[in-house]
Amino acid sequence: YEEYTLSDIFLFISRQLKIILLFPIIFSISGIIYVLYIAQPLYVSNAKITSSSSNNSQISQTASIASQFGINIPIGNSETEWVYEDIIKSRTMARSLLEKEFYTARFGERLSLFQILGYGVDDSYTLEEQKILAVNDVINFISLDEDIRTGVFTLGVNIFEPKLAADLVNVLINELDQHQKIYNKKKTSEARRFIEDR
Repeated sequence: YEEYTLSDIFLFISRQLKIILLFPIIFSISGIIYVLYIAQPLYVSNAKITSSSSNNSQISQTASIASQFGINIPIGNSETEWVYEDIIKSRTMARSLLEKEFYTARFGERLSLFQILGYGVDDSYTLEEQKILAVNDVINFISLDEDIRTGVFTLGVNIFEPKLAADLVNVLINELDQHQKIYNKKKTSEARRFIEDR
């Protein structure tokens, strides 16, 4: 059993000072090199969206007119609670995005998102296997967060070019809008058919 004094500890540290300082310097330099020369920068584009499903005016107008003639339309709750994350991060939406063309500075021309992500050139995987991998990539670079207090969603795309990120967000919003229009049209048609049958 040996007792060490405070001066012994300082003496040991002073002898090992080079090693103690060397490791943080090496890690710092490695980190700087990785960030500046190896790591690929990623850009995030965000958009705020709110549900428009609560204002399903066409269906409610049809129901209102029908009620004046004593016809009750069983349309249920017109305030459809949209599950945005399930729609936006679905494989169907991802496959739809993969077919769309975008301009990128990296390639200097308009290409499908499937090609931009580097798929379609590797013969070691079948085309369908590559599409499955590409779909997973698309789902991973899309994020969606909801502010429970306000009901506002923040849609984000995280990818290697700022313009591409912004373009993808715009396409996602358009696709979501189309999805809602198709749904509302279907509900309106169902209400109209019900009235005609009565």
